[in-house]
Amino acid sequence: MSSTRTLPELAQVISTQANLISNTYNDAGIQQPSLGYGTTHYGGPYAPALEDSRAQLLEAVDELRALIVGPAGHIFFMSFMGPAWTATLHVLYKFEIAKHVPLNSSISYADLADRCGLSEPRARRYVRSAISFRVFQESRPGRVQHNAASAILATSTLHDWIGMATEELAPAALKVAESMLRFPKEDRPAESAFAIANGSNGDKDLFDIVNDQPERMARLANAMEWSMRVPGMEPPYTVDHLGWGTGKGLDPTWCPRVVVDVGGGTGVLSKAMLHAYPNIEKLIVEDLPEVVTQAVAHDPDDFGGRLEYHGYNFFTEQTIKNADVYIWRCVFHDWPDSYATRILRSQIPALKPGARMIFLERCLEPPKPLGHVSDQFAMSCDIMMQMCANAKERSRDDWVALLAAADERFEIESISIPPHSALSIINVLWRGDETSDDAKPPEASSPFYSGSDVARSDSVSTFEPDSSSESESNCSHKRAKMLQPEDTSNGTLNGTQTRLATEYDHLTKETGGYTGGNNASFYNRGSTSLRNHKIAGNSSNSFLY
Repeated sequence: MSSTRTLPELAQVISTQANLISNTYNDAGIQQPSLGYGTTHYGGPYAPALEDSRAQLLEAVDELRALIVGPAGHIFFMSFMGPAWTATLHVLYKFEIAKHVPLNSSISYADLADRCGLSEPRARRYVRSAISFRVFQESRPGRVQHNAASAILATSTLHDWIGMATEELAPAALKVAESMLRFPKEDRPAESAFAIANGSNGDKDLFDIVNDQPERMARLANAMEWSMRVPGMEPPYTVDHLGWGTGKGLDPTWCPRVVVDVGGGTGVLSKAMLHAYPNIEKLIVEDLPEVVTQAVAHDPDDFGGRLEYHGYNFFTEQTIKNADVYIWRCVFHDWPDSYATRILRSQIPALKPGARMIFLERCLEPPKPLGHVSDQFAMSCDIMMQMCANAKERSRDDWVALLAAADERFEIESISIPPHSALSIINVLWRGDETSDDAKPPEASSPFYSGSDVARSDSVSTFEPDSSSESESNCSHKRAKMLQPEDTSNGTLNGTQTRLATEYDHLTKETGGYTGGNNASFYNRGSTSLRNHKIAGNSSNSFLY
């Protein structure tokens, strides 16, 4: 059901929430939001009350625009502006226009065109198109200078995201319908729209295609690094709500001693957990050998031996045995169900009864009357996963079915959605041979694993899903029970104070550029198509989002 708010009602919401946000910034001594060049923009996380105001304001503005342009205009403008946006952004990327505009002065269209290798009319056309979308500004007619948006494009990996969006995702988007017709099962990454757009006949997936092209690989790495800075994806949104031994959150009275961060890249999520939960005795980051080799080489031991790295391919049997928690952040959304089932089964030999598997993943919900903006982002992520890998974001029922297909001894104990987090905390218990409903996490024991904080150099094998995986998806769900999401409405990200400054993301006043933390790099997973493809340097470690 859509919202039925009137124009005056929407205007009231916009006025109220805009004033609340402005007052919050003033009280904190923070500069008001602006697209003016050189302004500082804080990207989050925010205090819960401020998050609420931002969400309500964005939703009201989006609804107001749809009402003003009308039903036909709403559809028309999406279809009309979309191609123009794509063309404009691609020209900005291909000719590096933002990088050729000086950061601290203006430039004439003639000089800019000369720097970019364009004719002056073409340079003017596409810069003015960008200006109409609030990117760049003219200091006076005929002279271009940066605003805050274009400066970010000039000084950050957002530039590579634009390149990937226009050169990789846009062509794939036009092949989605074809992929559905040619491969109706949609269960192999090599049969995705992206694969078809790149000439694959079902024999190569995205990473096979770009693996031998260093420029595309580097762009993909930088694009993924940028995408992980999206509000709601930063580690505090989920890490702070695990609550291990803090008296609140997921496990208020219990803290695991041994945690494994599967597909954890260079360990940003793990480091956040070690900072937040000092009672964790050992946290082991698993990723491909080449990934952890890089991590060990560049990561000082700031945790007194509590942090280790271990080379591992999650399609093979888990080598770290008897840990208390195995945590996965944005791993399963990279894979179709048949592949995700294989990943889960590979963990079973290592699990002791009462062990936890915690997934930090999206949990899609039915459409909400006042949640269109957040739903737009979530569903865009879902479509991109299907477009690029025939993978998906999952609903509650999807998670139930996936775990039941892998093994009925997996039991979802809870799904909690921290306020304004893009990811849910899906808490899965491994029952093992236990049959009672009162099984509790046992005291942790030291993990028994091969390897150490030095990465292994052995090769990583590939696999094809079992032919029986499709029929197994229809098995009983009796043990994979689903509970309602936990009520986290009273939770906070980090206390009750307004959080307008953290170590994660901010813009410099000097350039207006995005300096942010959690920089990521893509890990070359080799020439095979079914290796762990994780993103390092931020705890999201996601293929897309």
